[in-house]
Amino acid sequence: MSTLIVALPVPPRLSSQGAAGVALAPAEYDHVFSDSAAGARLQAGRAPAALLPAAQQVIAVIPAHGIGWHRVVLPKAPAAELRAALAGVLEDVLLEDDAELHLAPAPQAKAGEPVWVAAVRQAWIPAPLA
Repeated sequence: MSTLIVALPVPPRLSSQGAAGVALAPAEYDHVFSDSAAGARLQAGRAPAALLPAAQQVIAVIPAHGIGWHRVVLPKAPAAELRAALAGVLEDVLLEDDAELHLAPAPQAKAGEPVWVAAVRQAWIPAPLA
């Protein structure tokens, strides 16, 4: 299995006026690529998002202060409607429009139980990784 690990840059901060600054994608991303089919070969480098190696698994490493963590009870909703249900539960605590955020509940989360949900600005995640 091939794995690509990409380090995302520090996210932009909100301006003092409260409006979100324009997030400019960096020209290149630091990354590590591993291909176990090629004998666990590792290669590290820097490349534009469009030129990152293709991999079966992609992991984006986000700086800790670029993630908002929220503890909620996971709503009971079909998988296709879970994102909208999560946005509804988090509506009062999110500082940004939920349509601009990527919401990720903890793996193996079960409906009706407390779970940690990570919130990250979607514009900050490069398109090839989203």
